[in-house]
Amino acid sequence: MAANLRDTAARTGRAGVRMLVRKGIASATASVGAGPLTIGAAALLTLVVVVLVVLLLVGLLVAVNTLGDNGATAGPVTSTGALGLAQAADQAGFEGGPLRLAVAVGLAESGGNPSARNRVPPTSGCPSGSLDRGPWQINDCYHSEVGDACAFNLACSAREAFRISAGGTDWTAWVTFTVGAYRDHLEAADAAIATLASHAATGPAADTALTWAVDQLGTPYLWGGTGEDCAPGAPVGTCGFDCSGLVLEAYRRGGVLLPHNARLQYLLGVQQGVTIATDGPDPFARLQPGDLVFFSNTSGSADGIHHVGLYAGDGQMVDAPHTGAVVRVESIRSTHWRSEFYGATRPAAVH
Repeated sequence: MAANLRDTAARTGRAGVRMLVRKGIASATASVGAGPLTIGAAALLTLVVVVLVVLLLVGLLVAVNTLGDNGATAGPVTSTGALGLAQAADQAGFEGGPLRLAVAVGLAESGGNPSARNRVPPTSGCPSGSLDRGPWQINDCYHSEVGDACAFNLACSAREAFRISAGGTDWTAWVTFTVGAYRDHLEAADAAIATLASHAATGPAADTALTWAVDQLGTPYLWGGTGEDCAPGAPVGTCGFDCSGLVLEAYRRGGVLLPHNARLQYLLGVQQGVTIATDGPDPFARLQPGDLVFFSNTSGSADGIHHVGLYAGDGQMVDAPHTGAVVRVESIRSTHWRSEFYGATRPAAVH
């Protein structure tokens, strides 16, 4: 569509607008009667037509300027953090391994913050210093062709990162890639991409809960913790989540209230009739992102449920596992978790 608009503008263009205006004025002048400054009805009609044509062509030119190759998106990027990076990068054209790298680099550069800005000291190429901008920290000196409005916008910045990285095949322009800092964020990138891949299948509460849980990756485990004391600079040992506290807080943000106990969270799901069938050769086949997965150390008994996590898709869960660990993404197909897997529920508001 943008190409068709450009072709039309090329045939008409601003010069065409000026030509039509001149013709309209000439036509109107020719219709002016011999009387003192009287304009005939035909001249007025001609002027009206000319004005309408001018407005149409101006609108056409504006559309051409805003619908260039980098102007269109597949839809608004509504998420933030790792999931926002994944959504923007996916829309920009990243896929597979390059998509994973794009999210990890974005997290390493800015934490997925579209408003991030960092002053860079003078270099040989930019003797006055420069500014790294937005989620992918696109530099305003080395990439002056990228305006601030684009650099600080998730969707537009992702398209520019796609261009600069040659479709995700060359990340050497990003320091966090060259020094390997992006590797610390690959786990979060995997979880965000898995969440994105199954978004259409989950409800709004599950989307909100899982997105929020992914944003807590790296927060320490704290027995009885619900993240209440996690303000910046909080003393060590006062900030964190236990497994059911993470689930409770995640779903509270989706409008679903759950108890602060893994076994009771499971039983509430049973009472609401939202347990997930886990029979068959693959007990995880029917799970959707945001479902709660439960683990028991007493075979076949809900009395032994001691752990819960949020299913993130692709056989992985987001959980707060134990003292000394942090909120993380891990496989529920591992020998340990598969041996203790008890069941799954899909949280819903109490009827």
